Amino acid sequence: MSSSRERPSLDTVIEKIEEALTVLISVRSTSTAADSSMIELLMHKLKSGIPYYQRTAAREISLLSCYNIDNRIIFAKAGAIPLLTDLLTVADSRTQEQALAALYWLSIPDENIGIIVSFGALPGIVQVLKEGSMKAREKAANTLLNLSVLDENRADIGAVGAIPPLLLLLNEGTSSEKESILNVLCSLCVYEGNRTRAVRAGAVHMLIELLKERQGCIDIGIAVIKFLCLISLCREGLVAIRKAEVVRILVEAIGIGYTPAEPQSDIQELAIDFLETLSLYPDGKVAIGEAEVVPFLVEAIGSGSSKSKENAAKVLVELGSLDQKYLVEAQEHGVTGKLMDMLQHGTESEKSAAHDLLEMMSMV
Repeated sequence: MSSSRERPSLDTVIEKIEEALTVLISVRSTSTAADSSMIELLMHKLKSGIPYYQRTAAREISLLSCYNIDNRIIFAKAGAIPLLTDLLTVADSRTQEQALAALYWLSIPDENIGIIVSFGALPGIVQVLKEGSMKAREKAANTLLNLSVLDENRADIGAVGAIPPLLLLLNEGTSSEKESILNVLCSLCVYEGNRTRAVRAGAVHMLIELLKERQGCIDIGIAVIKFLCLISLCREGLVAIRKAEVVRILVEAIGIGYTPAEPQSDIQELAIDFLETLSLYPDGKVAIGEAEVVPFLVEAIGSGSSKSKENAAKVLVELGSLDQKYLVEAQEHGVTGKLMDMLQHGTESEKSAAHDLLEMMSMV
């Protein structure tokens, strides 16, 4: 009688053995600084051309660099970075994943960042970002976040095609993984040229879908708005935001998807800050007007944080300069009394914004 259990493949057996060895290595690695003999042995393994040796060496470098900060510099000086970079494009996915994990830890010290980029690691990291396992892709994204600390690297990362696969990752993973990807994209889009790349790769649509999910995750909502703020700073971004009715969807998401929302919540404050930025541009001003957000702004003036009150009043001033109907609507929703309260009890910035809006309404 044959057994119904399938025999594990050789690759599975090897992987289990490696995992067991990793446990032993991690125990000794928690406080171990790599000595010269250990470094020499690991460098020899990386150069061997034998996938098993290369993989185990990369794994041990990753562990040693994870648990001991000094090792991140030691291995970089020993020449590990170009050897690990070469492994990013090998056929064996497990070797590739371990090499990337090692590079992630080595990319944390600022002094290693330039070395990693100079040895051409970016294309290999992006390849993993496109084709690797979910775990490897997330590690690739976090490595890019480390490398993007330097301004000059943001342009290079965008140029090698990192933004489209990063955006695709927003469709997968947990909430924390999505938030991590958004943080990487925000870092990259500090560079102006990457904002256009993100818009052309469909960023606005992706962000709308995240807002529409309405899962109540405040952290994702905040990360989405920060990304929208950056995208809105380029012309194509403004056009895409208006065309996709982002403002309306954003306000609905805050009012419905994140309930019960606290009046002074970070997400409301950031959303109104985003609207204030948009209102400074003609297309942005029109987009806000089309979204019918006056009631939302009036509510913020009455019960928002100090910054929200000030920026909401500024947005209404900008809308009033576009069309007086927005001022009439604000008055119908009781904004005058809320502004008078700001004049009496607000900060100097609040008082100034309230005064400007009241003065404009007096001319209606």
